[in-house]
Amino acid sequence: MYSPKIPEHLIPPLYWLARSRSQPMTRLIAEIVEAYLAAQDLAAQDLAAQDLAAQDLAAQDLAAQDLAAPDADAEQPRSSSD
Repeated sequence: MYSPKIPEHLIPPLYWLARSRSQPMTRLIAEIVEAYLAAQDLAAQDLAAQDLAAQDLAAQDLAAQDLAAPDADAEQPRSSSD
C-alpha cells in the first residue's frame, strides 16, 4: 500500500500537537486527513447544490420571460378608436 511521506517541516508541529493531546501522531494525522476529506466532500456537495439552484433560477427566469412575452400569433387588443 502507498504510504506518502510527510514533509519534514510538518513533523515538529504535528509531534507537539499529538503530544499535547496525548495521542500517537498516526492517529492525529488520520483525524486531520479524515476531517479534511469530509470538509472537501461537504464543499463539493455545496457546490453541486449551488449549481442546481442556479439552474433552477435560470429555468424560472426563462419561464417568466416566456409568460411575459406577447404571443406573436395572438390577436392584439384593439383600441376604442378602431
